[in-house]
Amino acid sequence: MRKIITLLIAIVSFASCEKENTNIERTESEFVTNLGMKFVFLNNDNEDLIDNSNIQTYPISFQDKYSEISNDDITNYNNEIYFNGNANTLFYDSEIGRNIWETIVYGFDNVAFPENRTV
Repeated sequence: MRKIITLLIAIVSFASCEKENTNIERTESEFVTNLGMKFVFLNNDNEDLIDNSNIQTYPISFQDKYSEISNDDITNYNNEIYFNGNANTLFYDSEIGRNIWETIVYGFDNVAFPENRTV
């Protein structure tokens, strides 16, 4: 019985404590990050889906809307292909014998700050 009374007193005292100000300002900011990951695209027969000579097979990442890749958007440098504003990189990895795609990721941070803190 004594334990129950002690528990009830503890619950009442925790519930009656003054709560801290919970007004939080939310800011949403855009970010771009490099994943540091390499992607390989293969079909069911374990063949590359990316063909270096066909830009229609290039995978892309995009922020607002999908746009077609044009030949004017492609830069070849050091056996790598940069496209889509250099957000995407395509290269052949001779060690695994496959085309590798690297990209950046677009997104939004939803950061919460206490009302009295400035950014």
